[in-house]
Amino acid sequence: MSLEVLGVLNGDSSAPVIAFPKLKELSIWDMKHWEEWVVKTTINITVMPLLQTLRILSCPMLKSLPCHFLSNSLREMTIEVCPHLEVSRLPPFLEELKIGRDAGSLSISLPIQNGLCTNLKSLELWDLPHSTLPQGLSQLKALTAFSYRVCLRNCSILPTSQTFTLMAKS
Repeated sequence: MSLEVLGVLNGDSSAPVIAFPKLKELSIWDMKHWEEWVVKTTINITVMPLLQTLRILSCPMLKSLPCHFLSNSLREMTIEVCPHLEVSRLPPFLEELKIGRDAGSLSISLPIQNGLCTNLKSLELWDLPHSTLPQGLSQLKALTAFSYRVCLRNCSILPTSQTFTLMAKS
């Protein structure tokens, strides 16, 4: 992603730059050949500091998200049909997470380390490609809403009662 795409044109490279300073919602979908989302720059730049909602849908080749998009301001995130996506951490103040169909590493395990992401209140899962729910559900202590919809293609994928018992004890 070039600086021109971020709305940053020729300017003083020593001054701090804020790209999309008021953007609160970003949705990207149907980018079939998009593999990398990298912001390379030598200037001091802040990108989308107020971003609250991020939706990435049907980007089957996307491999990763830049860390600055997983900032403290992000509250809602939806990832659907991104089978190659590797997410190493969730935003610390994320409140709502929606994972649909194949969301890459999020379909297998929620990256929760050292009590981070303790604000997650709502988790919605649907049409997962695996026979188990993502690991890490029992660590979501603030979770108040959980939705799981079984896919129509493979109705043999049902969570075990043990999984729901672990969540209820949390």
